[in-house]
Amino acid sequence: MKRSILVVFMLFLSIFSFAQQARVRSYTTPLAGQVVLKQIDDKYSAQVYNLEMPDPDADVEVAKLNAVKQQISTLYPYRTGGNVNQHKTTAAA
Repeated sequence: MKRSILVVFMLFLSIFSFAQQARVRSYTTPLAGQVVLKQIDDKYSAQVYNLEMPDPDADVEVAKLNAVKQQISTLYPYRTGGNVNQHKTTAAA
């Protein structure tokens, strides 16, 4: 019984090994142009800021963190409502 199960299992594995033959295909595309990254105008000026620091240990550090958060919230207030899309424009107008 064990031998027949083993034979069926080996036959089952051999079927799948023949079904998955790897083939190498090479695709080439023509060169469309060259890009010099220093000459690209960054119209979005994307920058990443990390406004959080690790959890403070002492009360002095908690006070410093709250002061920085208060300063940031006064410089960059949270805007609610308004037309979000009013500053977005498209090139194909």
